[in-house]
Amino acid sequence: MLGGYRLMRDALKSGPHPTGIFCATDEMAVGALGALADFGIAVPQNASVIGFDGLVELHPGLASIAQDIPVIAHQAVSLALAGIGRKGVRQIIVPVALIEGCTLGPAPQ
Repeated sequence: MLGGYRLMRDALKSGPHPTGIFCATDEMAVGALGALADFGIAVPQNASVIGFDGLVELHPGLASIAQDIPVIAHQAVSLALAGIGRKGVRQIIVPVALIEGCTLGPAPQ
């Protein structure tokens, strides 16, 4: 969370304020929300924030992209075993889901 706070704080100090922030993790998103609050930037009225991981219990209402961790784990083991058996290289795309939350809003005018 502290890393997200620091990155958002530094971004807010260095130039125009972003209106949409996509964070690599939900923990970073929670930190970014703290920095936005400290700078008086209303979410979602003036900036939207979305995280990644689907750990929305960290901050109720956080919008996030949720991964299906059990499916990812199963596919990773399957790919590793196939690699050991030299059955060829495969690529698997595991779908994600948007968890809509109150940290997303329309683009400010």
